[in-house]
Amino acid sequence: MKTEWAGKAKTRYNKLHAKRFIESEVSELLHAISFQKHVGDDGGDSKGRDSYEKYVVQVPCDGFTPEREFELRYTWSEHGVQLARKAKADYNTGDVLSNSRAFHVDLRSEAVLKQSNINTAWIVYWTHIRAHGIESTPPQWRKTENPIMTELSGALNPVLAANVKATHLRGFRATFACGTRKEMHDLPVDDFTGADPHLKKNFAECLHEGKESNTKLREESPDASYLEEEVVVRMTIHELPACYGYMDPDKINDDDSLLEKGRKKKDDDDDDDDDDDEDDEDDVE
Repeated sequence: MKTEWAGKAKTRYNKLHAKRFIESEVSELLHAISFQKHVGDDGGDSKGRDSYEKYVVQVPCDGFTPEREFELRYTWSEHGVQLARKAKADYNTGDVLSNSRAFHVDLRSEAVLKQSNINTAWIVYWTHIRAHGIESTPPQWRKTENPIMTELSGALNPVLAANVKATHLRGFRATFACGTRKEMHDLPVDDFTGADPHLKKNFAECLHEGKESNTKLREESPDASYLEEEVVVRMTIHELPACYGYMDPDKINDDDSLLEKGRKKKDDDDDDDDDDDEDDEDDVE
């Protein structure tokens, strides 16, 4: 999968994996992390070789789960790419997102209870999305059937209607910002504006210039594990600022006769069950 803002997913996976993991022979790894102390020549070696005492410092690794951390980082990096891609495709008219210092992508699932009669009811699920610059007024929500968006919202694989709860419906806000690693580290996680001094360029300008500067930085420092001036995109996830609920009063029927019909239907069903039990007993006799 290739987009205008990002390359192939497999390439991104391999690049991220190469940054996080290295392969090494066990003996070489042990030698690299060991310490040794020269104990001199005790005369026991006929070839005159020196002797060394080796030791390794053992450090507990409780809570250290590099493989899980890598999978989470990669998975949510891909989710971020798709959220940004969807926002650019549907909400970047006039480059309103590209020209913003940062932008929000809001995603939410919705569940609507439908009922055709007193015995038949079901739930229909939807996913809605919207995107806007950090200083802009949020636009109207739009329905989306994009499978990645519906998976993120929980609408793709909902729980059974009989067990559904409000907590099963997901909604979140993803905020995207661009800058150097240090700038993104120092940028507040919550409540920042487009005027924040850590946001020095609009998003598209930062992205395009960052690609060129990153290439140059890596050529100059190919073995560096951290480059303070490397340009990155930061995505932070927050709860939506508001929860939405709606009930159409015109479609609420509080006619007591419907309740009576429901009770009568249940009583009739119970009577039928009793008759069946009596028939079974007659058969046994």
